[in-house]
Amino acid sequence: MKRRFLICLFLLVIAGLHNKDMIINEPIVFNTGFTQKSVNSLWKKIRARDKFLLKDKVITIYLNSNGGHAQPSVVLFERIDKLQNAGRKFHMVIYGYCYSACGTLFAMGNRRYMTKNAVYMQHKAYSVRNTTTDRAISHWIDVHRLRHDAYLLKEGLYELIDMFKYSDFISPADYMLSQGMIHGIVPQPDIDEI
Repeated sequence: MKRRFLICLFLLVIAGLHNKDMIINEPIVFNTGFTQKSVNSLWKKIRARDKFLLKDKVITIYLNSNGGHAQPSVVLFERIDKLQNAGRKFHMVIYGYCYSACGTLFAMGNRRYMTKNAVYMQHKAYSVRNTTTDRAISHWIDVHRLRHDAYLLKEGLYELIDMFKYSDFISPADYMLSQGMIHGIVPQPDIDEI
């Protein structure tokens, strides 16, 4: 009886390790808006992969997001920046649309890709009302913009800084590729299999 139990326990451990390896090696899919909850969930997935993957392995994140709150995206930006400074590489892939706050995450990719029909949209930061909270958020977004611009400068993406600063813009994949803003156009993934 004890032997049978130990064999079952061994098989469960092996199966668990196999499943963990499958999960850790899979790309991450982020297909929701930027809220504190969704960004925390995404960060847990990133940390799990960072913890178990070798440093020379890339973390790939598939994006399909309508944007959302700026604050969680900045926190995520800072966390990913720390991992990149420690040597971790990220590939970002837009497979649908990437609007507003999603652009911050997309810009963080060491390599950036889009599918043929994907769309990227960015806009200047602005606030509707002039309340104390809005002024604080507006100031916070300005600080974020400086960090974002510094990162783009570091990566040599000067044209993106001007676009973010002065206008709203929507860009399909072929335009982003022609402007050197992405590294390539990739096939549409079957997200259900990821």
